[in-house]
Amino acid sequence: MTSTPVFAVAFAGSFISVSVLARLVFCSPAGPRHPKTGLPLDPRGGTYVKNAIARGMAFVAQIKERAKGSTPHATLEAFHKPEDHAFFNESYYFNGCDAATRDRVVTRISRRSNLGARSYVFLLIDSKEHGVLSLEADIPAERASNPTALGLTYECLEPMRRWRIRYTGPMFRGSVHPKDDNSTAARAHVALDLEYVADTDEFWYMRDDHPACLAGNLAQEPWGMDFLRVCLKRTVDHAHYEDFGRMRGSIAVDGSTRRGYDFGTFRDHSWDIRRWATMDNLFILLIALEEPLVLAGGHEYWYLDLTLVDMPGNVGGVARYSTGYALGKRGTPRLALTAGTSIRDIAAAPVRNARGERLPAAEHDVWMELDAHPRDKTGALEACAVRVVMKGDVRRAIYWPDEGAFVVYEDCLEFVCTDARSGRTVQGYGTRQSGFRVGAFDPSLGGCG
Repeated sequence: MTSTPVFAVAFAGSFISVSVLARLVFCSPAGPRHPKTGLPLDPRGGTYVKNAIARGMAFVAQIKERAKGSTPHATLEAFHKPEDHAFFNESYYFNGCDAATRDRVVTRISRRSNLGARSYVFLLIDSKEHGVLSLEADIPAERASNPTALGLTYECLEPMRRWRIRYTGPMFRGSVHPKDDNSTAARAHVALDLEYVADTDEFWYMRDDHPACLAGNLAQEPWGMDFLRVCLKRTVDHAHYEDFGRMRGSIAVDGSTRRGYDFGTFRDHSWDIRRWATMDNLFILLIALEEPLVLAGGHEYWYLDLTLVDMPGNVGGVARYSTGYALGKRGTPRLALTAGTSIRDIAAAPVRNARGERLPAAEHDVWMELDAHPRDKTGALEACAVRVVMKGDVRRAIYWPDEGAFVVYEDCLEFVCTDARSGRTVQGYGTRQSGFRVGAFDPSLGGCG
C-alpha cells in the first residue's frame, strides 16, 4: 500500500529534475534591456549552461592575458614575430581631437600579411582651416625598429607612456580612394611633429573586460570546433591594449605658421589575425570629456570607449562582440562595459553614396552599462550607466582598408554624455568611427578571430 506514494514522489522528483535540466540546457535568462527603448542590450549570452561554461572560459582567458601583461614594456611596445598567415596584422593607431578647435589627427601603421611582408598606412588631418588632408597606401613593409612607412614615423620614447609622431611630405587634399586616379589630385605639403603622453592606465582586451561581458560575447555564439580552436589560439599569441592621453605639438601646411595643438588622444596597439572584410559593420566611440563624469561612487572619468563589431558569416571566432570602458587619470579604477546598445541596433543611413557604399546615420543614441572588474571591486565602486548622444554637423575623414574592401568614416560631431544615475551631462569631443564592408563577403577566404 505504501509503494504507490513512494513511486509518485520518485516520479515527481525525476520529472522536476528533468524539467530543471532542460531549462538549464535549452533556456536563456532574460538579458538586460535599454531602460527607455526596451531594446535588448549586448552581449545577450546564451543558455544557463552555456553562460556557465563561458564564464569558465573567460576566467581562463583572463589569467592568460594577465600573464602576457607581465612581459617587459619595451617588448610589448615593439613589433612581435609575425605569423605566416594572409590575415596577420600588427597595428599601431592614434586618434586625437583638439579640445579648442576640434581639429583631428588619425593615423595607423600596420605590418600585415604573411610574415608581415606588407604595411597598411594612413595619416588623416581634419583641419577647420585646411579641410581634410590624407595619405593612405598598402605597400611593402619597411624593416625598421620603429613603425615607419612613407616617411611617417612613430618613435617609442618611453614604453607604455610616450610616443613621438613625425611626418614631413605631401598629402592629398580630401580623402582619396586607393583605386582612383590621383595623378591630378591636389596636394599640400605638411610638417607634423607631435608627442603623445598616456594619461590613463591601459585597458587590455580580455584581461580588463568585465567577465560578464566577455562571457556573454562567447555564450551568444553557436559553438563548434572552429570556434573553440580560434578561442584557444587567441589566448596564446595575440593581444590588444589601448590607452588615452594627450598629444601635443604642431602642424604646418604649405609653409604656414606652425599651429600648436593639444589633442585628447586614443592609442591602440594590437597583433592578431584580422581581415577587414570579415566585418559587416563596425561602430566605435573614442571620446575625451571637457569635464569629468563622476561615476562609481565618486571617481572622476575623463575618457569613454565603446567598440561594437558585427561579423555575420565569420568562419571562426565570434560573429559579433561588444566591449568598452571608462578611464580616469592613472590610478583610477577602470570601469568596463557589462552591457550596451547592440551593434545590430546601430542603423546605417537609408541612402548610399555614389559608390554604393553604406553611410553612417546622422545621429546615434547609445547606452553603456559599466562596472569595475570583480578583482577590483570594493564597496565604494558602484555599477553605473552612461548615455551618449551624438548629433550635429559632421566633420568627416574617410579611408578604405584592403584597397576598398571596407570603408571607414572618422566623424567628428557633438557628443553629449550623461550619467544615468545623477542626470549630470558633460560635453565630449573625439571621434565616432563607423565602418562597413563593401560588396559581398567571401567566406572561402577565411575569417578572423
